[in-house]
Amino acid sequence: MGNNLKALRVKHGLTQPELAERMGTTKNQLIKLEKGDRRLSDVWIARASEALGEPEGAFLGEAPSHTVPVLGYVGAGSEIYPFDDHEIGASLEEVEVDFAVDPSTVAVIVRGSSMLPVFEDGDLVGYGRDERPPGDLVGKVCVVKLADDRMFIKRIRRGSHPTLFTLVSSNAEDIEDVEVLWARPFRFRIPSDAWRRG
Repeated sequence: MGNNLKALRVKHGLTQPELAERMGTTKNQLIKLEKGDRRLSDVWIARASEALGEPEGAFLGEAPSHTVPVLGYVGAGSEIYPFDDHEIGASLEEVEVDFAVDPSTVAVIVRGSSMLPVFEDGDLVGYGRDERPPGDLVGKVCVVKLADDRMFIKRIRRGSHPTLFTLVSSNAEDIEDVEVLWARPFRFRIPSDAWRRG
């Protein structure tokens, strides 16, 4: 029986032993619950909800979606201060995609060319809303938000201090030693001419 227990544990950055302890069970029992080998009963859902601070309905999940809200723009060279009010229900538009995506997936439009040939100006980039510490995503391509509210899509590298990071471009100078407020792993790219209408 499928459930979202593992995804929610990962979202909160917990290991299996850490969540098992919070739920008052063993790591082996938690593994069985995550795999669906043991039914995630109302009792287990209540324990997981309390341990993770998630609503009980989040553990049984939603069906995959085929639409993605576009929240604004992300810089790949350009300095972008994006429109991103998804938390209060706003988006620029909804884009239908021809593959299933997690319902938490959102997207932004690339501006700039410093990530060519991977990302071009106008491409649609999807990412999850599950924030992770930037230190956990070193070496990965992510959508990142800086302390000054600019957003970029870049590869993350460690900076000169444990609290600072360097954002690596494909064909432009890196943005060195910046404070990253959040980082969210890149999930998909749709070329501009494939998602734009008319």
